[in-house]
Amino acid sequence: MLRFPKKDISYFAKTNFRSDGKLFGLQKDALKFHTAIYGKTGTGKSNVIKNLCYQDAIHKRGFCVFDIHNDLIPNILQYLPPYRLKDVIYLDIPNNNLQYRYNPFKRVSYNKRSLVASGILESFKTIYRASWGNRLEYVLRFTILSLLDQPNSTFADIPKLLNDKEFRNRCMHNIVSDDVKSFWTHEYP
Repeated sequence: MLRFPKKDISYFAKTNFRSDGKLFGLQKDALKFHTAIYGKTGTGKSNVIKNLCYQDAIHKRGFCVFDIHNDLIPNILQYLPPYRLKDVIYLDIPNNNLQYRYNPFKRVSYNKRSLVASGILESFKTIYRASWGNRLEYVLRFTILSLLDQPNSTFADIPKLLNDKEFRNRCMHNIVSDDVKSFWTHEYP
């Protein structure tokens, strides 16, 4: 395990230039926002993430990791100091036996709905980059905004709203924005 000299830097590598062996990383403030790590298979992306998570844990900072392949989180959990495991909330989406669920559509205040819709779209765009397009984003944006106006909507309602006209008509009663209503009335009747 590496020693981390400064708490305000999250170290992730060590130089090998002229045998210097100097640690380098990102300042804490740089990690307050989204961080994406890209690279080919086997280049150490998971190790970088584990290292950043470990440092956040020992410095009593929080972090969130989305693991779409469900292989990184178990490794991170093994790597964390035991005294921090009580602070972990592990939301295993495919597990139907969870006592709690995350639903980004639930009880979003009207003034935050556009922001939440943008966040959901960005997540989808990252996951489905190869098949993403302007029209898909346009339709999905109105779909998400419509579902944010519904009292009990979930991700499962996305295809239902797009394919079931009766469901769509029931949803229209709760839609607040005239622009969103206009989309369903004139562009996607």
